[in-house]
Amino acid sequence: FIDDTRRLAAHRVVHWHCQLQVGLLFFPSVVLMLSALSSVAFKMPGTVEAALQHFAGGVVLSATSTELVPVIMEKQASIPAVTIGFFSGVGMLILIRSTLGHGHGGGGEEEEGEGHGHGHGQGNGGHDDHGGGHGGGGHKGHDGHAEEAGDGYKKLKDVEDGKEVGKLPYSSLLATLVDFMCDGMLMGLSFSAGATAGMILVVSIALEMASVGAAVFSGMKNARVPTVKGLAVMAGLGAALFLSGIAAFSMADSIKGTTGYYVALSFGIAACLWLGGGGPLS
Repeated sequence: FIDDTRRLAAHRVVHWHCQLQVGLLFFPSVVLMLSALSSVAFKMPGTVEAALQHFAGGVVLSATSTELVPVIMEKQASIPAVTIGFFSGVGMLILIRSTLGHGHGGGGEEEEGEGHGHGHGQGNGGHDDHGGGHGGGGHKGHDGHAEEAGDGYKKLKDVEDGKEVGKLPYSSLLATLVDFMCDGMLMGLSFSAGATAGMILVVSIALEMASVGAAVFSGMKNARVPTVKGLAVMAGLGAALFLSGIAAFSMADSIKGTTGYYVALSFGIAACLWLGGGGPLS
């Protein structure tokens, strides 16, 4: 009877921890939606927006160096596994930048200057802290992204029922989707390394979403994209952020301690350093 009681108590603790982690992984998606909705009523000052992004970048770098790097320094983590994972992460991010752009923003000449955040200070215009501003105009930093997004979105029009309506910039949204999925992956991997690392990454990405949500949604509104369609897009992006976090955590937790785990964690560390350090260093 005592053994059964202990097993039941242990099961409840594990179940509670699982629920807590799922709730924390969902939190940045909630912040994203609240930010989008709040943009209807007021605009976040550019200085506050920039401060949030740079603070979030600092948090990412801190969490990476103090919580994630020590894990790949364990005896079980072989040098080949860490090397393969790290350089695979760098290679993937370079590939994303060269094909899709830099994150939450424009793609191509027609969407010039559409940066929405999440950038890395590279290329012609570069990125700011995690994402934003792809393509010709590149990234101008997080300040004034909503206006820049609006200018870019306004160039994309089509005709529906005899009226001009905003056309969704699919290339820009695809880049933003990939960026969000990378963020979710980082949250999931960090939770597999420890609760503290996971919570720090969640807070950092939630701070980022506080300005990114408003910038992306304001850009669509300025382009006269219907409100319902815009909210549906934001909900889809939030869902991608959450589900990628769940998938990454489940995958990493199931292979924890193996060579594949250290490859995945090294991959995540490379992404953290790129996304967290690109904006402030630029």
